[in-house]
Amino acid sequence: MVNKVTFKVIGRGQGAGEDISLNAQCFINKQRVVIPLSIYLEAKFFDENKELVKMQHEQSIQYNAIISNARDRVATILSEANSKNIRLDRETFRTRFTSTNSDTDFIRFWQQELDSRKGAIEFST
Repeated sequence: MVNKVTFKVIGRGQGAGEDISLNAQCFINKQRVVIPLSIYLEAKFFDENKELVKMQHEQSIQYNAIISNARDRVATILSEANSKNIRLDRETFRTRFTSTNSDTDFIRFWQQELDSRKGAIEFST
């Protein structure tokens, strides 16, 4: 199964002189998902063509790292879903994008493992 996913950084705000918030806009199999990136800045510092924060902004390196990380997460989610033959939809994608990676979070991994075994394990076990 092949999922189609597009990624774009968009700025939402009032106007050219106003502050905007940057969001990841994704289309997952033709379903639109907008995820806030928690980046707020003046519109003049956002390059819409390159989808990056201009170097004139004092926190451009940190903000561009957040944007790059979001792109990487989208690519990872897409490749994992395609390799495991999982059909992505809006909710599945949002959950995977916003959750921490259970592969690197030991406690979350075992909590999910225990939850999956609830019916199979008895109290006496």
